[in-house]
Amino acid sequence: KAIMSDPKSGDPRRPEETAREELRKERDDFLKAFFRKGVELTEELVRERDAARQRLMTLEEENARLRAQVATGDAIRELLRAVEQLEADKQKVLRELSESQQTRSRQLESYSEVESELASLANLYVASYQLHGSIGPRNLLQNIKELLAQFIGAEAFALFLRLGDAPHLVPVISEGVADADLGPVTIGQGPIGEAFVAARTTVRDDDPRTGTLERPVALVPLRLRDDTVGILVIFRTLEQKHAFIQADHELLKLLSAQAMTALVAARFLADQGASSPLFASLHALGIT
Repeated sequence: KAIMSDPKSGDPRRPEETAREELRKERDDFLKAFFRKGVELTEELVRERDAARQRLMTLEEENARLRAQVATGDAIRELLRAVEQLEADKQKVLRELSESQQTRSRQLESYSEVESELASLANLYVASYQLHGSIGPRNLLQNIKELLAQFIGAEAFALFLRLGDAPHLVPVISEGVADADLGPVTIGQGPIGEAFVAARTTVRDDDPRTGTLERPVALVPLRLRDDTVGILVIFRTLEQKHAFIQADHELLKLLSAQAMTALVAARFLADQGASSPLFASLHALGIT
């Protein structure tokens, strides 16, 4: 298998690595722009609050000045009416300020939700690209390890596959776990074997940093069409990862549905290589 390079630049890096770096940069620039917008909204709210406070101070000073100028009965009645009007204006300003703060709070909350959703979509896009842009099984498995470590924050994990109709699962990749601690897992026995049979993703609600080999924090069956052919096991997360968020669940769902399909495609490309009719057709079109 030959590593293709850009004929103009001579860059030996694989196309998927260059594309992944560009995608990450675009995502980071996009999110930075949203963060700046949030700061601008907050600063605008602070300015409106300060202006309202200044208006209140002016009204209170005028109120005090009018009270000091009272000298006659008529003047007193007129000034009292003015004081009442000023007090009414003051209450109106207070209500407007409160409503403005509530509106801004709702806007910031909505902005935060949109920002979180966009970040999640960006991560899913990059993850999908890394899965289906892999040119060989080894490259794909390495990409899966990077996704688990960088996007989910997994510190110790392993991927098990069922070979044919074997009654057990064997580990094919792992991270943060000694090889001596991993071995074949009998299907239907223990947390891993039972989760494989159930074919249902399980994520613990407690602290994911405290997981163990005997009690993993996440079990993700890997499906190929309607069959379960493997399982991804996360034993524990990094110290800074206190809980799984919605974006993590979406990424695990993506891996469950597409990882094995991507592995089959990567295996096919690796076996066929440049002799594949598909590869020859793409080359004729100038795509490869």
